[in-house]
Amino acid sequence: MKFPKRYVIVLLTFICTNVCYIERVGFSIAYTVAADAIGVNQANKGMILSMFYYGYVLSQIPGGWAAQRIGGRRVLLMSFVLWSLICGLIPLDPNREVILILSRLFVGVAQGFIFPAIHTVLAQWVPPQERSRSVSLTTSGMYLGAAGGMLFFPSLVKHMGPQSVFFVEAVLGVAWSVIWLKFSSEPPRIDLPKVSMPKVASREKIKAQAGGVVAPRTVKIPWRRIIFSLPVWAIVVNNFTFHYALTPSGTVLCSSISLGFLALGRAGFAVNHMDVAPKFAGIVMGVSNTAGTLAGIVGVGLTGNILEGAKASNMDLTNSETWKTVFFVPGYLCIFSSVIFLIFSTGEKIFE
Repeated sequence: MKFPKRYVIVLLTFICTNVCYIERVGFSIAYTVAADAIGVNQANKGMILSMFYYGYVLSQIPGGWAAQRIGGRRVLLMSFVLWSLICGLIPLDPNREVILILSRLFVGVAQGFIFPAIHTVLAQWVPPQERSRSVSLTTSGMYLGAAGGMLFFPSLVKHMGPQSVFFVEAVLGVAWSVIWLKFSSEPPRIDLPKVSMPKVASREKIKAQAGGVVAPRTVKIPWRRIIFSLPVWAIVVNNFTFHYALTPSGTVLCSSISLGFLALGRAGFAVNHMDVAPKFAGIVMGVSNTAGTLAGIVGVGLTGNILEGAKASNMDLTNSETWKTVFFVPGYLCIFSSVIFLIFSTGEKIFE
């Protein structure tokens, strides 16, 4: 029995997100150790660590556009090669702040192209009835990569030094790029499940199952319709809320339960990009993930201001009562976004 090519693509995108989050976690661990060793202040550390996200938020929509124009496969490859080269060539020296700022900014820009490109690839390869499982598997690579990085890198830094993390990340990035180049390909329509229909009708059925997603790269992108589409905004609001809800941290049990339910919610709205706009899934993902990245930036800042206000009021930050407001904000946002999604979302294709 031949292993369907689309399964290979999904597996490779899972490894892709895994490696990306290994890189993010790895830099945070390695840089923090190196910076603490020479007494870098918290403000400068925060600036270096945040530069990735400024680059990341800037390239989401351009990433969707690029994937639409030149293909998600090529965009993924170029993105991985770029950030892998940066990791391999840039020295981890906390005293060279300008170099670190620029390198993290460009790594963020490069990785900002990845999720719009992945959604473009999955929309082209995976039929509608398999998309939810495929997106869930792909995104689960993020959390496995983050967990794996947090388990592995502290020991690596202890025995080999912070710079060794950059080397490992570069090797992983280059290895994935080589595997992607060898085993991925542009999506033929014939790799979709066979249907028992006449030959001509079968082709039409296959095209319908794929959502007609292999759009000409010169097709006009309906920017105005995307921006003013209520189902798209339902996705955007949920992406914002999801990432905002990830920012506060509480007890292990409560965080585990809440993150579990958040993951269930993500399984719904993450695949919806391909439902409403299979031909423009990368574009919609770029718009949506821009909001998600901004939520992380806003959430960290707002949480800090809430706690600073509590501290100024002489409230005990070790008391659970002090943290109620911190958790109420994402709680109410989640309720609000759920209502928005229930009212305005759709599983039907709205962009041809």
